[in-house]
Amino acid sequence: MPCASCRWLLPVIEIDKIAPLSGVQDAGRWPWRAQGVPGSGPLDDWSMAVSNVLVGNAPDTAALEIGFGYSRLRFRKPAVIALCGARCKARIDEAVAPLWRPLWIAAGSELSLSPGRLGHRCYLAVAGGLATPEVLGSRSAVSAGGQFPGMLERGARLPLASSQPEPWAVLTQRLSGAHAQAAPWWADGEPILDMEGQATLRIIEGAHAHLLHQRRALYTQPFRLSPASNRMAARLDGPALEIGHAGSLVSEPVVPGTIQLPPDGGPLVLLAEAQTIGGYPRIGHLAGVDLARLAQRRPGSELRFEPISVALAQRLWIWRRERLVRMQIAVRARLGEVNLPGAGAAG
Repeated sequence: MPCASCRWLLPVIEIDKIAPLSGVQDAGRWPWRAQGVPGSGPLDDWSMAVSNVLVGNAPDTAALEIGFGYSRLRFRKPAVIALCGARCKARIDEAVAPLWRPLWIAAGSELSLSPGRLGHRCYLAVAGGLATPEVLGSRSAVSAGGQFPGMLERGARLPLASSQPEPWAVLTQRLSGAHAQAAPWWADGEPILDMEGQATLRIIEGAHAHLLHQRRALYTQPFRLSPASNRMAARLDGPALEIGHAGSLVSEPVVPGTIQLPPDGGPLVLLAEAQTIGGYPRIGHLAGVDLARLAQRRPGSELRFEPISVALAQRLWIWRRERLVRMQIAVRARLGEVNLPGAGAAG
């Protein structure tokens, strides 16, 4: 249901088919965690940020997080979009749609997505952002639904939050029929996700790491991402980790990236919809830059951990942020060129 304040807006996207666990995400509800509200937001914040930057939005503008499966979306109005994240198979009508670059698509065009060889989630940003309902200052969907926006279903209609900024609007007005064009520039954002390699995730040791019977086992044995994983936590299968007597642990604050060890010995890596406090031993914390890499792993993927210092994890976070800012600067410089001839056709 569209929010009351945006009922006058025409829907830009109509959902004909949507993969499971797909929904609108923005920066989330982090100011409300002190009141016990999960933050939500994207699981792969890097891919969502890059897709937004490519279409001239702020990095945390509301966009679509599309899960693993088949999706089909129809555009009622001309739009500028970008697809980033998993190496999915994307088509606009009959043409192959390239990833990691802006795409100008005409009214009536159909975007179809199917699972590709690598990755788990795809992110679709639309110039201007999406105007789904806000709850506690965020449009982010929550898988449990309730009083918060839920995951998308067939028949949903998504309006733009604002009109397309110039010069996008000038160009999309020129499109007619089932036609699409790709921008002559793109972002090289996939290497950060390292989807082709074995996922080695860097962790900072947690407050209870010293209680592990075999501390080195955390780094020397492989784990596999369990099919029981969800937006709240990634469950890891493998040889059980054993922990010494921890006494009666007091529930303490946890955040996305916290690695908990439940009684069965299988680590849990908390994700975007993580609870705000937890009582399981906290054996580590995933470096913030590696949450996106974990989000792009499919169930059954092999994972390994390696230690990292707080200082290095912070430097990597700053480096990634600086790279995003450079992308923003480059896109602004390119915006003056979008009215020039020469944009290649998608396909």
